[in-house]
Amino acid sequence: MVLFYALQATLDGVDGWAARRLQQCSTFGAWLDVVLDNVGRTMLWSVLFDWGWLVACLEWLCFVCNSGAGGQWKAAIIADGPPLCRWVMADGFKTRWGVLAIGGLHVLPIWLVGMRRGLFASTGGPLGWLPAPLVVACLALLVVGRLLCALVELWCILAHVRAMLREDAAAAAK
Repeated sequence: MVLFYALQATLDGVDGWAARRLQQCSTFGAWLDVVLDNVGRTMLWSVLFDWGWLVACLEWLCFVCNSGAGGQWKAAIIADGPPLCRWVMADGFKTRWGVLAIGGLHVLPIWLVGMRRGLFASTGGPLGWLPAPLVVACLALLVVGRLLCALVELWCILAHVRAMLREDAAAAAK
């Protein structure tokens, strides 16, 4: 499972880099990229916890809500979102808030798998040489990042539901 996720993440990065470098970016490619990311994380969260599907559902709900806006989904959030969402998404997530949120989104599940499988164990784990306080500090930072990401995801879902309700009210008023 971990190997598959690591391979998927590596190929995802190479694919994105190549698409941008060769100017082959597309709406479908961006959509497929998020789908594959979500599938990989869904598998990890489902293996980690009985309730892991809840985290995956949040990610999928956010994806469904945002994919309806096409390539403009980020612009709408940056323009209309609360400050926290704007901070996270500013500059294509290349701010300290964005890196923290995306790190929590992508790295937390694999970090948890590593902890569960003894990767950081001082009694023979491959990364057992890392000081335990550093491992715990990284875990705490990743949890904060994932919670930050969850807040943005929840806002995206709420904004989408509000937009649908406005559309329904406008249609009913006609």
